[in-house]
Amino acid sequence: MKQNIMKMNISFKNNSLLRYAIFFTLIIALFIPSTLLAQPDWHVQVKIESGDAHNILTLGVDHTATDGFDNLWETPALFGGSIRAYFPHDDWNRAHNEFWRDIKSNDSGTTKTWPFTVDIDPDSSLLNSEFRISWNISKVPQNYSMTLIDDITGRHIDMRSTPSHSFIFTAARAFEVIINIP
Repeated sequence: MKQNIMKMNISFKNNSLLRYAIFFTLIIALFIPSTLLAQPDWHVQVKIESGDAHNILTLGVDHTATDGFDNLWETPALFGGSIRAYFPHDDWNRAHNEFWRDIKSNDSGTTKTWPFTVDIDPDSSLLNSEFRISWNISKVPQNYSMTLIDDITGRHIDMRSTPSHSFIFTAARAFEVIINIP
């Protein structure tokens, strides 16, 4: 039995792929669930879709968050589909600067802004396709004003009275969600 254990140990040491798989599994098990289980004071899910492809961003606030990077709240974007929607954060000086979740501080009397980008995978067939951005605002207090700004058209959309915004994708496009916290 001791020889079998030694053989397993030797094969494990020689199999770097297995070591990397175990390492990344541990990283996922230790860090990602904490961000998935943590629930902010309130949040908005923004869905970007075209045909069968979609991406979901989450923005919100919590009394324990800051307006900078918070390991508990921010989730890096891991692209794998045709649509690449993300919150850009070059200002956070992180190795990864594109995020799917951005939770800010819950400060009364402030205006919070969440810029986000909608792009496509270069191999995607979605160029010149219709895209739709929709949102679930059920968890946001009723007295908060919410606006989506399309930076290309300059259009301001009241997110409380309009359930979605559509556009034709011709190039990467920037948007902003602005929420006034009374």
